[in-house]
Amino acid sequence: PWLARSRGVWAPDLRGYGDSESHAGPDPLAFDDLVADAARVLAAMGTPAHVLGLSMGGLVAQALAARHPDRVRSLTLVGCRPGDAPVLPGERGEAFLRDRLGP
Repeated sequence: PWLARSRGVWAPDLRGYGDSESHAGPDPLAFDDLVADAARVLAAMGTPAHVLGLSMGGLVAQALAARHPDRVRSLTLVGCRPGDAPVLPGERGEAFLRDRLGP
């Protein structure tokens, strides 16, 4: 609320996270869909934005900045690893998915 008094603030619930629905299309939801969602919102705003990403949002924010640098004025990353993919390759990524999807 404090920041919104002086700036426009958009705090998305990424598809499949928080209270949002995951996906209604015939194809499975892909990481690139989340990046495309964010890019569409920033395009509609019509001006570069200061982007902050937390956890999975940090991965989306990094991919957004890499793929659409004209839409990102600054980038703040919190609680995420470097990179623009949701899962690391190899055994670490496979273990992450087992732990995350198991419950």
